[in-house]
Amino acid sequence: MVSDRDARPTPPAATFLSTWPAGPVERRFALAVVLGSFVIFAATVFFAKLPLTPVWAFMPIYESALIVSDLVTAVMLFGQFRIGRSKAVLMLATGYVFTALVTVAHGLSFPGLFAPTGLLGAGPQSTAWLYMFWHGGFPVFVVAYALFRNSPREAMSPGTSAAWVIVAAVAAAAAAVIAFTLIATVGHDKLPAVMQGSRYTPTMIVVVTTVWAASLVALVLLFRRRAHSSVLDLWLMVVLCAWLFDIALSAMFNAARFDLGFYAGRVYGLLAASFVLGVLLIENGLLHGRLMQAHAHEHQRAIDLQGLSDRLELLNVELGEKNRELNDQTRLKSEFLANMSHELRTPLNAVIGFSDMLKEGMADDAEKQRRFANHIFQSGHHLLALINDILDLSKIEAGKVDISLDVVDLDAALADMLALLSGQALAKRVRFELDAHETLGTLRVDRRRLKQILFNLVSNAMKFTPAHGRVVLRAEKVNRLRAATALPGEGQGLRMPLPPSEHERFVQISVSDTGIGISAKDLSQLFAPFMQVPNALTRNVEGTGLGLVMVHRLAEVHGGTVAVTSEPGVGSCFTVWLPWREDIKAAGDTSRPVAPKQPTALVVEDNDAAAALMQAQLEENGFVVRRAASAEAALALVNQYTPDLITLDILLPDMDGWQFLARLKATPAWEAVPVVVVSIAADHGLGFSLGAAQVLQKPIGLDALSKVLQRLGLAHTGDSDVTVLVIDDDAGAVELLATQLKQRDYTVLRALGGREGIELAQRYKPDLITLDLEMPEVNGFDVVEALKGSAATAQIPIVVVTAKDLAPGDREHLNGHILEIVGKAEFDHGRFIGEVQRALSKLG
Repeated sequence: MVSDRDARPTPPAATFLSTWPAGPVERRFALAVVLGSFVIFAATVFFAKLPLTPVWAFMPIYESALIVSDLVTAVMLFGQFRIGRSKAVLMLATGYVFTALVTVAHGLSFPGLFAPTGLLGAGPQSTAWLYMFWHGGFPVFVVAYALFRNSPREAMSPGTSAAWVIVAAVAAAAAAVIAFTLIATVGHDKLPAVMQGSRYTPTMIVVVTTVWAASLVALVLLFRRRAHSSVLDLWLMVVLCAWLFDIALSAMFNAARFDLGFYAGRVYGLLAASFVLGVLLIENGLLHGRLMQAHAHEHQRAIDLQGLSDRLELLNVELGEKNRELNDQTRLKSEFLANMSHELRTPLNAVIGFSDMLKEGMADDAEKQRRFANHIFQSGHHLLALINDILDLSKIEAGKVDISLDVVDLDAALADMLALLSGQALAKRVRFELDAHETLGTLRVDRRRLKQILFNLVSNAMKFTPAHGRVVLRAEKVNRLRAATALPGEGQGLRMPLPPSEHERFVQISVSDTGIGISAKDLSQLFAPFMQVPNALTRNVEGTGLGLVMVHRLAEVHGGTVAVTSEPGVGSCFTVWLPWREDIKAAGDTSRPVAPKQPTALVVEDNDAAAALMQAQLEENGFVVRRAASAEAALALVNQYTPDLITLDILLPDMDGWQFLARLKATPAWEAVPVVVVSIAADHGLGFSLGAAQVLQKPIGLDALSKVLQRLGLAHTGDSDVTVLVIDDDAGAVELLATQLKQRDYTVLRALGGREGIELAQRYKPDLITLDLEMPEVNGFDVVEALKGSAATAQIPIVVVTAKDLAPGDREHLNGHILEIVGKAEFDHGRFIGEVQRALSKLG
């Protein structure tokens, strides 16, 4: 029982069984003893009722050995108590005194041993009841031991005499034994009968089960603290296991005295008593060995210090390696920033250079002006794409990108990508093909992010594919196992791990090319931010090198992953897996209704009565009406048809009307559909910031609705003189918008700042205002508050044209006042003019 731990010097507090931690060797040995005992028990229990010849000498021999063993154990434990002053050890030692004394009473009262009915005035039930008190009392002392162990109450008070405590404990154990003996002998007639002759009564089963349960409780208490158990705890558990086998064989599964169970159970009892005595004796030998090892303690400490020194040296090496990695990261980041500086300055140089040439009049004919303007336009869009890539990646890395699941026709999305990039492929003389062997159908995915993933993969493949090469776009449905393990394509491969999720089906989208390929050592850099594959062939290729990183991050936020296989000089294959979230409402319904000749309207209203009223009023105006009871139900119709008008209640279940409007603006098929908000909540916070064409308050009459339809241009159109006020602190931005507005024959007023804008709006009462939000002194929010706070200007529609990324709080602040928001970062001439015309169509 000597483990590696035994070879090391131990502090004095850990040199006793009660404080000596049990090591792996002790645990394995104890487990072997328990298993061996159980095997013997299991082999014996089936024959426990087998009657054997009464051997009267067995009892005095057995009980004498038991008494000696328990008393020696108690003495050794009391010795440990005097040194360690542990109440837990005191309780256990007292328990062994109790068992030794009660064994004496049991032997004296045993019928036929010293007298036909036993001594001490015993009756026919006395011996059996003393056995129950004996085997039920010891577990109580073990329970007390377990409760005191490692508790704040375990230590004896310093001023208390250990000798007197031991005397008191022995006296208490003797008093308890005397009391139980009197109950079992003098009062035996008042106790229930547990024996009939030599056989057990049914009452015996109940009593012995209770006693057995007490032993089990003591075992459980010790077992619960096994992680911090001492050697004494460990062997007490062995004792209790043997104790349970003893009770089971000699009082539960046997039938009477002197059968096989009777003898076997008592043998188990003797073994249980000797376990702790055995380890206590072994402990004395170990203590001697520990004393002999104490002189080597300082030497061992020196060895330990040397080991610590070695560890520190190893840590220094590891720290140096970490420093090198940090330096490499810093170098790579610097290289990335240098490359980004080059990438950003190149188109910016073209914009500034050609603009300067136009300003200086160096373009003396229309063709040269058109060519210069085209260079500026292309470089500007290239610069915008670079900036958007960096900003998108920063949002993704910060965890601020949420996906908005839409119902997307995947076949149509792939076909759209083929049409979108066919011109680029033709210009590079690269063959771009869509390899589709099956109809994939619809799934729920973020439409814009899916388009971004496809665009990045295909455009990346085209960049690195020489003339007369081939780029193939493939898509198919696969199971989770394939999505988690597959590596489509040829050559060396790298795949990123698939995040855990409940999704079992995925769409696998692969883009393969016959380009320059990637070496095996460079594959690991493809999906790492600020890392670019060094290659002389790629130096002239435009881009940030962030496209694949964004593909990986966008796939991750969907619950998917990416992979790449490549062979230098042969080509590459990039694959993305996205969870196949099926459109449940549209599953099984592949029909597409034909749009009627009459104008159509979609009523989004959860109240049946309100929906019926709105339907009747719209039908009176010549509309074919379809109703959706929730925003989700309305969005599920996106791929089925496009209404001419949507009426929307704000107070909808789950997704409210404002969230629906925000989703609508991101849905190209319905982005231009006019939306009339009809709500009882129109007293506050209703407006046009998310694209509503008109806001009405319930209840709404037929005449009012008809007027709204006329103002939306759904009944008739008319021409009028229109004045637009452009407010922006950037003179260039003002001139750009003014030029575009003048092309539509609008009268344009210019204001360079918020304060001037308020003055011009109040003086001229324009039909429409375009407004920048970020201006010094008086910003766009202040302008909105000033204009909407005045009755003279409160009704002027406002279109915000801003580079600010509006937070939800900004939108809430503008809610009810702004007709449309157009981002400068993605400014589109056609969209801006479309919004202006849509706004002006509301003017009566």
